[in-house]
Amino acid sequence: MARRCQGERRGAASQGELEEHESREMIAETGHYALILALGVAIVQMVLPLVGARIRDQQLMAVAGPAAQLQFLLIAIAFIALMTAHITSDFSVENVWRTSAVAKPLLYKISGVWGNHEGSMVLWVLILALFGAAVAIFGTNLPYQLKANVLAVQASIAAACNGSGLCGDRSSMRIGRSFGTEPGSRPKVPIAARRSFPSASLSAAFSRAPASWV
Repeated sequence: MARRCQGERRGAASQGELEEHESREMIAETGHYALILALGVAIVQMVLPLVGARIRDQQLMAVAGPAAQLQFLLIAIAFIALMTAHITSDFSVENVWRTSAVAKPLLYKISGVWGNHEGSMVLWVLILALFGAAVAIFGTNLPYQLKANVLAVQASIAAACNGSGLCGDRSSMRIGRSFGTEPGSRPKVPIAARRSFPSASLSAAFSRAPASWV
């Protein structure tokens, strides 16, 4: 009876760890998809208001405001997802594995989000989108054409950064990982993976490791 109870407890603990792991994976994937959606919104925000300003179509120019706010929301979701991965020490995310550690103080985990190339790029695009959303919300006194052109230019810069980061990602190499490490240490990876880290990009911030652990 005692052995049966112990087995049930172990099974419940394993099930809880699996559910926690799946929820962490969902957070990281949500951030990655939010970046992809933000790229699509930025393209719409870049093209339609410019066309509207050219042909003096107020309906097309009016797309710029909501698109700028939506773009900011999506990039903010991506940044929060990356920060959550750092705070919870989710070493299945390559960016966390390369820049963080279990014993790192919380303050340094948070600042470590933008203390690397991928995280700083996400933060830079977030700040750019923040100013675009501010223009969309508070720029009510601006002429329609000027406002549409300003937001279209902001979107073109954001689309260039997002597009170069997502499309230029060559991070097909997935790092191995292992939990149960000593506090302050990082999961081990194969020597081959250490020799060939992928290039940095926005999407590399959410690169995930495979299901097999090292």
